[in-house]
Amino acid sequence: MSFSLNQKLAAGAFLLSFLALVTSLIFPIPVSLRGPEYISVTELAHSIKNRDELTLIDVRPEQAFNEFHLPTARHIPTSKLKNEKLSYTQAVVFYSGDDSLSIQAWQAFKKRGHDNISVLRGGAHDWHERILYPRMPLQIPPTQISLANEIKELSAFFGGRPRYVEDHHVLGYYFRKQNKTQTKRSQKLMRMGC
Repeated sequence: MSFSLNQKLAAGAFLLSFLALVTSLIFPIPVSLRGPEYISVTELAHSIKNRDELTLIDVRPEQAFNEFHLPTARHIPTSKLKNEKLSYTQAVVFYSGDDSLSIQAWQAFKKRGHDNISVLRGGAHDWHERILYPRMPLQIPPTQISLANEIKELSAFFGGRPRYVEDHHVLGYYFRKQNKTQTKRSQKLMRMGC
């Protein structure tokens, strides 16, 4: 019996998929090689505003924390994380100035068996630039009015105010974050009814 090229390719693809599945079960990717789960600044802002149960941990140096930190944040520098005990049931979000220190914290707690942890994408910098003092276009496109109003409302809630600029593409950051990427944590919160 002779097989066509398409049948041979399909059989080969099936065999490779099966081998990949078996290999991933036998040799799982170590936690240290997996990337962290992220939460966007807008998702975190909504969680804080809605008083969702979560622990927000700032892992930056103490001076940076004292100068500015996110509402409800606890300061635990990376040097003291080793001895820190966190709840296994409550959501935990790590943040730093950007993402580097918070990724290290995420990896350390993931290795300890914590599953409900994430990293604030962009850290304190994005919070400052995207929530407290977001850039808004002078002329808001009609399709983005509700998004612009949502960001302005969050900014006001946290004591900030928008900066208006000529660029009409500045809301693209929020649009991409909200429509293209949704973290596992935010999906879990939605399933829980939050």
